[in-house]
Amino acid sequence: MVQSRAYCASNSAPIEWKFKDAFTLQLESHKYGVLYVARNKDEFLYNFYVRVRGRQRMPTATAPYAFVIPANGGDNHDVIDLINNLDYLQHIEVFQATAPFSLDGRNFNAGDYVVDLNQPYGMWPSRC
Repeated sequence: MVQSRAYCASNSAPIEWKFKDAFTLQLESHKYGVLYVARNKDEFLYNFYVRVRGRQRMPTATAPYAFVIPANGGDNHDVIDLINNLDYLQHIEVFQATAPFSLDGRNFNAGDYVVDLNQPYGMWPSRC
């Protein structure tokens, strides 16, 4: 025997949702989320500290240690967009090589971008 599930009581009238109702519900959920973080700020701050501390130690123990993004690696607009996204939106420090260098038999040009993973938000690019 299969029973059907009802998401509202059978004796209640159907509810007509409007944009204002959805907006109010979203606003209330944000308000309660901010209120929860404000009440538990010490715990959130400590958890953030522990997470960042663990990420800072991780790059020194395991490879990769950095990412190299070629400056002329295809569509220049995509490269600039990626660098701006990492640097300005995600707060990841991106360095530009001032001279050509080689690493593990691979040669890189001056002007290539280097993302060092030994920084507070450095592990974010390796997780993407």
